[in-house]
Amino acid sequence: MSLLDDQLNLAGDFWLKLKPLGWLALTIAVCQIVGLAVGLFNAPIGFPAIDMWYGAAFASPLGFVVGAIIQSVKNPGAMSHSKGMVAILAVACAALPLFGMATFELWEREFGY
Repeated sequence: MSLLDDQLNLAGDFWLKLKPLGWLALTIAVCQIVGLAVGLFNAPIGFPAIDMWYGAAFASPLGFVVGAIIQSVKNPGAMSHSKGMVAILAVACAALPLFGMATFELWEREFGY
């Protein structure tokens, strides 16, 4: 097998592990899209791409919490069978706004009004 085949297998494994958590992933994505629009409208930095990123990043934890509730109602037990993937999503959703807070002054200085 080549390196590309290995990478494709890893990507396939990721999607297979994420599939049972579809409601959780979908809710996170929808919240991020709504957050993207709010960030663009609110414009905390004044640079559209970064404003949209901030909106999506700060919507991620809300998406995870709401998604976990929906997932547990729609497909009970899926989260307990996919603890590793739930942990990855939780860490990612928590890390995005933390990274945003840590870098806000940098982006504001670089691209701010």
